[in-house]
Amino acid sequence: MKNILTVIFFTLLSSCTNTNDVKADAEHKCIAVDECILAIHALVMGNWKEPNDMNHIVARVKVKIKPNGTISELSLAESSGNAKFDKSAISAIESSAPFTLLQGLSPEDFSGVFSTIYFQFSPTTK
Repeated sequence: MKNILTVIFFTLLSSCTNTNDVKADAEHKCIAVDECILAIHALVMGNWKEPNDMNHIVARVKVKIKPNGTISELSLAESSGNAKFDKSAISAIESSAPFTLLQGLSPEDFSGVFSTIYFQFSPTTK
């Protein structure tokens, strides 16, 4: 199931418009799935303080989100093998919460894509 969600999330992200065109702020409420994907990506990546001199590593973080945008579960799904890098990934998500922009989605869209998200962090993610 986690691979399906990851594929859905990253496939949708790659098919959406340029992430630079999306405003990610606490006041914004998105109503379309692709808009929410872009906004969440921009928000989390904007809060990521990527450690220096980290190459060829990947961390995956599992996030369960409630419909009100708060995080109900946050865990490291796959460690990069570097504690500092892993912590930076988790901190980026914690700093981005709550994801209140999701409150504009229909219950079907929310539960279909956003109730559980896997974020992948690598030095080239930004």
